[in-house]
Amino acid sequence: MELKDTIGRNIVKKRKQKNMTQQSLASKSGLSISYLRQIEHGTANITLDVLQRISLGLGTSVDDLMHADFTEEQNPDAFH
Repeated sequence: MELKDTIGRNIVKKRKQKNMTQQSLASKSGLSISYLRQIEHGTANITLDVLQRISLGLGTSVDDLMHADFTEEQNPDAFH
């Protein structure tokens, strides 16, 4: 799995844990909702600046968004 896929999945996971909509996270991060959707789906290449803005919007660290969960790597379909 590519890093951008892992980041996208982690953003979705953290956003849902905080009961945030894509619109609210996009607004907090200063991004368009369509760009956030692309990031969450792993189709956008993002800069570290954008990743940091998202992490601040989620109240988490960049490291948390980049960390691949071993069990998810073993069975990615279990997390959908």
